[in-house]
Amino acid sequence: MDLTLALIVFLGTSVLVVSAARFLVTSGDVIAIRTGWGHVWVGALLLAGATSLPELVATSTAALLGNAGMAGGNVFGSNMLNMTILTLALGLLGGGLVLQKILPQQQRVAFFATFLTIVALAMAALKLDVKWWIVSPAALIIFALYIVGSWRLFTETSDAEGGDDDASTDRTLRWGWTVFALSSAVIFVATYFMTNSADEIAEITGIGGSFIGVLALAFVTSLPEVSTSIAALRQNAPDLAVSNLFGSNSFNVLVLAVADFFYTDGSIFGNMDNGALIAGLFATLIMALSIWMLLLKRPVRVFSFSSPSMALITALYGAGLFLVFYLG
Repeated sequence: MDLTLALIVFLGTSVLVVSAARFLVTSGDVIAIRTGWGHVWVGALLLAGATSLPELVATSTAALLGNAGMAGGNVFGSNMLNMTILTLALGLLGGGLVLQKILPQQQRVAFFATFLTIVALAMAALKLDVKWWIVSPAALIIFALYIVGSWRLFTETSDAEGGDDDASTDRTLRWGWTVFALSSAVIFVATYFMTNSADEIAEITGIGGSFIGVLALAFVTSLPEVSTSIAALRQNAPDLAVSNLFGSNSFNVLVLAVADFFYTDGSIFGNMDNGALIAGLFATLIMALSIWMLLLKRPVRVFSFSSPSMALITALYGAGLFLVFYLG
């Protein structure tokens, strides 16, 4: 495959992923409303899992191709981008009092996502290249933490928030599951070819796989989360926007553990390059600043280097990309 064809495939499949993700989100919302779950849990687990499906396929495909740097770069790069978009969206679309409307349960979702990211980064930095047949201890730890943490989030947020009484839909639960399944199938197939084309672009151009993962794959696979959160803010549902993006970051770490099954040269956590580790470090830093922003409950500032602001977090994202490109 030459560079032109690889670029065409990458762009074409990107359009398919984004288009299918919109239907995926709509059907997921119908399922959530029909079952009566609350905004925090729906955003953190149901919508986050649905909109993170492109990351699942892209990261697993990169692992199957033996490109641990691209797999790690996609996950950590998506987490960087999600928090940057969250800050910009809250600042530009949320209004001055948006953070005061956020439920306290969001802090649990945010801390959980950051904790999982730190655990994954630590195991990658320690180069834990241990695997028992197709399962690594690192992947098992992340699976266990995600299951326990998700269950606690479900029980705590459901008890505190309850059902979403104001939400309604004319569509049936059967429609929701059917569209959900069809959209998932389209995303699986399209993202597989998108990741293969990204791997070809990295090989042809000589650009590191981790940089391609952080920049190109992370951007495209994060578009469903971004569009969903922006729509939620425009509909005056900030809790759905915040929990969707933090929940997606949690699910992305789980995706890395799933991808470890497909990586055949040991554990994926023991074979990431410097670029992926740098992306993980910046993802953790930006997520910590985002938690600080939630705790302060102040209007999101445009320029400030003493507290979280749009300029500071955007600058950190740019610095992360720079370092991944030159040191990865």
